[in-house]
Amino acid sequence: MTRDEIEAFYREEIGLKNENTIQLLAGSTRFLHRRKGAHLKVAGEDLRSVLFRLNGVARCYLINDEGEEHTHGFCYARNNPITGAIGISSPVIYNIDATTDMDLLELPLITLQHAIASDATLLPVVSKLATDDYERQTRVAIGLKGKNGTERYRWFVEEFADIIDDINQKDIASFLELQPQSLSRIKHSLSEE
Repeated sequence: MTRDEIEAFYREEIGLKNENTIQLLAGSTRFLHRRKGAHLKVAGEDLRSVLFRLNGVARCYLINDEGEEHTHGFCYARNNPITGAIGISSPVIYNIDATTDMDLLELPLITLQHAIASDATLLPVVSKLATDDYERQTRVAIGLKGKNGTERYRWFVEEFADIIDDINQKDIASFLELQPQSLSRIKHSLSEE
C-alpha cells in the first residue's frame, strides 16, 4: 500500500481534515498482511499500536483459568480501530487473532498520542471511533440477552451475515454461549424448517 493510499484512508475512511495530522499519521503507519491464525494482540501486553482492518476478519477472545477460550466478538468493520483494550492508555485485555487472512494498517500508539496532543480536532474523531465501537458492543450484548439458543443463532445470522462464512463453528458456538453440538442441532433444526 502506498503512502498516498494510507493518507487517503485517514482522509476518507477515518474522516481526518488536518493535512499535517494526516501526514504525521501516514508517515508512521505501516501496511501489514497477516495469515489466518496469526496473533494480532495478546491479553496483558502493553498497547503499542492501533490496527485498522482493510479486509478480513479477526476474533476477540479471553482464556479462562482452565485454559478454555471464550469468543467475545469479531472485528470486521473497516474503519473500526482494533486495540483489544478499553482505551488507548490501558493494557490489552483481549486476545485477538486473524480468523481469515487479513490486510491491516498499523499505527504506533506513540504517534497517535503525539498527534492528539498537537491537533485538537483529532480527539473528537478518536472519541467517535471509540463511541461507535462501544455502541456496536452494546448492540451485540442486547442482541444476545434473554434469548434461547435458537433465537441467538438467528440473531447472529442476521447481524453477521457478511462474515458468517469466515467464522468456524466452534467460535460461533463460543460467542453464542452454546456447546458446538447444540449449535449443530440448532442449525440442523432450522435447515429442516
